[in-house]
Amino acid sequence: MPQRPAGPRGFTLIEMLVALVVLAVGMLGVASLFGISL
Repeated sequence: MPQRPAGPRGFTLIEMLVALVVLAVGMLGVASLFGISL
């Protein structure tokens, strides 16, 4: 796969991983607030 330079609106792999981690932590926080055991 040819790598294209990440523009201001482009997402790099690291940015996607960070976003996934933030979403996972946020969902765990909401689940804990509602007392849902995952």
